[in-house]
Amino acid sequence: ESIMSAFLSYHESPIFAKLVKWMPLDQWTQFAFLKKMQSSGEPLHRQALAHRCAQDLSLLQFIWDSTQLLREHNPKVYAFYAVVALQLLSQERSTENQTRMLLKHICAFLKGTVDAQIAGIMVLCKLTTQCTLSAPV
Repeated sequence: ESIMSAFLSYHESPIFAKLVKWMPLDQWTQFAFLKKMQSSGEPLHRQALAHRCAQDLSLLQFIWDSTQLLREHNPKVYAFYAVVALQLLSQERSTENQTRMLLKHICAFLKGTVDAQIAGIMVLCKLTTQCTLSAPV
């Protein structure tokens, strides 16, 4: 999983496609959707990754966990989380569970570095255009 954490942000690159060819995806049900990539060798487009995150929130949580793990070594992971979340919000109607998870992540981002705050504000702005937030939120 640590290899996937480090390389998932490069999902649209040919290098990631080559890496996936050699990964034991049978061991991780969370990444079973990448099996098609193993045979085709095609990169994973952001729209497909965001769609998969909408279907399986554990993948969005994995991206969040990866962001937390890698943030000191690569501050650009905040941007990766933000673009995936923005893509998810652009192509899918946000469910309550997605909204709750995104809000939890946004709150943590807003307490972080300037890069984290920028990512959090971007996702928050998009989220507020997608759904009506109640007073308790």
